[in-house]
Amino acid sequence: MTTWYKKADNLGSETYTANIKVSMYGLSDYDIEATSQVEVKFSIDVEARSWGINHIGIGINGSIQVPYEFSSWSEHEDTRKQGSVNVDLEQLTREVQSGAGIVTVGNLELWLNDQFDVDYDKSSLTIYTY
Repeated sequence: MTTWYKKADNLGSETYTANIKVSMYGLSDYDIEATSQVEVKFSIDVEARSWGINHIGIGINGSIQVPYEFSSWSEHEDTRKQGSVNVDLEQLTREVQSGAGIVTVGNLELWLNDQFDVDYDKSSLTIYTY
């Protein structure tokens, strides 16, 4: 887990930011290199009872831009282009890993379709829970 997070003071008392690792896949005719890390804002919601903590959850809203560079090779020409993809964080599948000893967001795995859009059926964001 390579996530580092800090409290974002200007966003409210329960809001944090994390720099998370990005992996990008899916375009069979291209090699894709995504930016190695992007910043994600999230909240930690604690549901407390008189006897202690009942539930700790992570809220993730909004979208982020993920820059990438892709390359393709053919007999006659090599192509190298840069772009970015908008990722709606609420549409991502959440993969929860319990027992990490920390509550935070982790790696982002993005799958692109042939139109260079996010394939939300395959893409996921890891959530670490205590």
